[in-house]
Amino acid sequence: MKNNLKYSMEAKKILSLLVVSIFLLSFISGAITVNLVNPASDGRVSGTTQATNVTFTDQGLVNVTSCTIYASSSSTANSTATNISIVTNTTTNTTTSLNATVWNTFNIEDATDYSVYASCTNITGTYFNSTTNTGIEVNNSIPSAPTSLAPASATTDTDGDVTFSATVTGANTTECFLFFVGGVSFGASSRTMTHTANSCSLTINDIPSLTYEYIIEVNDGTERINSSNTRFIINSDTSGPSYLFNNQKAFQKAQENNSNEIGLLQKFFNWLKNLFN
Repeated sequence: MKNNLKYSMEAKKILSLLVVSIFLLSFISGAITVNLVNPASDGRVSGTTQATNVTFTDQGLVNVTSCTIYASSSSTANSTATNISIVTNTTTNTTTSLNATVWNTFNIEDATDYSVYASCTNITGTYFNSTTNTGIEVNNSIPSAPTSLAPASATTDTDGDVTFSATVTGANTTECFLFFVGGVSFGASSRTMTHTANSCSLTINDIPSLTYEYIIEVNDGTERINSSNTRFIINSDTSGPSYLFNNQKAFQKAQENNSNEIGLLQKFFNWLKNLFN
């Protein structure tokens, strides 16, 4: 009887320890709800010390040790999630929020379509993500105007195949466009250029011989700026209107020469006719 009582007491102790363990484990492994408060959806951020704020609920007895904030924009080079800020819990206690002003928004390109979320971890190393805030605008500055344009002003191209290019500030440039201005264009008045690092370029073939004026426009997703107007000449013997015009002149010249030759022959025959009359 005593042995049965002893075993019963030990079983109760083990059961009690198991219940307590499960209870504590539920606090440790429970799902923390993470909320990214700032930056908010459809908000606007700028500057070198943008504020971030993350709040938590249902974290029980477990400390949130840090949160990493990620941003991405499909219209920029930051199309995959980029680490923009790490917020650390500097206390040894649980907390309901973490705040920081360590996000330097100049580290990513300007755009209006950023998606931002927070990923937080607790002392067990488990990660919990917030929902994603969308439509966030990063707007720091107007991009720099394109420079070192080619073809350069007052130059002449002789084959009608032209590569347009410009130097840009790659970190602040999302898109580049070529515009023909001054009332003279070849096909579309505007064309999308290829943006790579610190340059924009576009090759167009078989442009008719004329004098053209163009600008190159860049934008950073929020603002845009143009280069100076640049005028150049295409003068190709086999290109467009100039070719037709030059050939027409040659044909007219040949006709004039033929007419002159016929006129001389006619005068010679008239002279012979008068000589024998």
